[in-house]
Amino acid sequence: MSRKQRAEIGAAQRTRILQEVSGICPFCGLELIGSLQVHHIDRNAGNTVDENLLAVCASCHEQLTRQLISDSEVLWRKRALQNGVHPARPSKPGLTVSGNDNRGGIIAQEFHGKVVFESDKKPGPIVLAGSIADNPKHYRYVEYLIKRLTSFRQAGASFGQNRKAKIHSGGTRSILENEFGNLPKDLPVERFDELVQTLKAKIDNTALGRRNKAHDTRNYHSFEEHDDKSKN
Repeated sequence: MSRKQRAEIGAAQRTRILQEVSGICPFCGLELIGSLQVHHIDRNAGNTVDENLLAVCASCHEQLTRQLISDSEVLWRKRALQNGVHPARPSKPGLTVSGNDNRGGIIAQEFHGKVVFESDKKPGPIVLAGSIADNPKHYRYVEYLIKRLTSFRQAGASFGQNRKAKIHSGGTRSILENEFGNLPKDLPVERFDELVQTLKAKIDNTALGRRNKAHDTRNYHSFEEHDDKSKN
């Protein structure tokens, strides 16, 4: 089947896709259960497996169609949903369906009654299962290296380096996101070693890092040393 041939999405599958997002657009958080549209993640209308479908509002669907939202962002939000976390509302909402007393689970069918999602919890940080953030020791060490790299980049001013933009940890994370296709904390833990080596290489390649190496001064401590320090 060619990419231009659209395969029909059945009612049961549409219900599953709506259930996955709890009737809430995973990008803007709009609660519009009856009007959500189904987006094909790979933009192939013939690929209708659940993993390739994502329910979104019409406005966000237009942005996705025009590719104004990066593929890595789309995949990240789909992965979050598959792990039971809503990107636009991390705390799972309760469900009230007028005219229906069923509160035992998420219902994503188009009822004649009004569907209202309620939550009294403030959104918390999203932690994807199997990610670096899901492994505290690994996450702490990555954050240590990110802050280390940030401070070494900031020290560049002492070596005559002039930067127009302010250097901060958020900018360092953005650089890594561009390289790895995702934020460091959301990368699979299997990529921990690769991420660490990249961070260490960047630290070593700063002006301060090169000077330290020339004077046999360490630029960072090891994962094992950092773990020991965290225990104390």
